[in-house]
Amino acid sequence: ASTEVWSLGISANERKAIISSLVNRGELIEVDIEGVSFHALPQVLERLESPPSPPRMIFVAPLDQLIWDRKAVQHLFNFDYIWEVYKPEPKRQWGYYVLPVFYRDRFVGRFDSRLKDGIWELKRWYWEAGVQPDAEMLLALENAVQRFKLYLGAGRIQLPRGLDKGTRAAWQTAGKM
Repeated sequence: ASTEVWSLGISANERKAIISSLVNRGELIEVDIEGVSFHALPQVLERLESPPSPPRMIFVAPLDQLIWDRKAVQHLFNFDYIWEVYKPEPKRQWGYYVLPVFYRDRFVGRFDSRLKDGIWELKRWYWEAGVQPDAEMLLALENAVQRFKLYLGAGRIQLPRGLDKGTRAAWQTAGKM
């Protein structure tokens, strides 16, 4: 059963009927991705045909709609995400409130952080396996950190030991802005 509208509190048959109606009216388009059926808004598919915008990195909230369907995220992006906020600390792999990091067309990392007394503390940063950040990606990280710092209202950033040189520099530069 399709999960695009799972939160409506309706039965699977009602959900299928709504999706079918939206497809028939052209408000949704069925898309097959490697044998799995998904649905997309026509304007989203049109954007895929437009010239690419400058690369942007985005920190995705754990409860963002993009992350709701964990199986779809795994299938589409090969990204396994588990929100570990309810796991006992010794059983956490990534951290308490880990945010996925999206860049261009894929998930490239994740991080755990806290905001306390105006200080944004980065607890842990993880690049996904196989990701080798280049200058363009690190600049996108710097911009993402700067935007998120502003969003949080943080006065300063505190970094952990063990960050690679490029990642540390991006966070430090953003922290000074």
